[in-house]
Amino acid sequence: QLDPIWVYFNVSERDVLRIKQSLRRRGITYTETPPVMVEVGLPSETGYPHQGKLDYIAPQIDTGTGTLSARAVLDNADRACSCACALRSASAARLCSFPRRRLAPSRAAMTS
Repeated sequence: QLDPIWVYFNVSERDVLRIKQSLRRRGITYTETPPVMVEVGLPSETGYPHQGKLDYIAPQIDTGTGTLSARAVLDNADRACSCACALRSASAARLCSFPRRRLAPSRAAMTS
């Protein structure tokens, strides 16, 4: 399946804590958080031209890696992203700067 595609990535514990603090300061609970947009790009592309939405967050941080697993779903009607490959993505720390929210570490894996 090439449309949609899923992008899997890990967020550092530090970024998770920063995101939680940012939400708390704004009085926003996890269930009230609006959809989180994820922006990615192929290594050959400039910027992050492919957008999607966060659709899964692991229930806890992996103590072995100190990261939280997450997944985003992206439309891929033009088949710009095909086969399993590495993608560049926007920083998780940008989630803290509303209204534009981006989540994904600098490298993510794509599957179709």
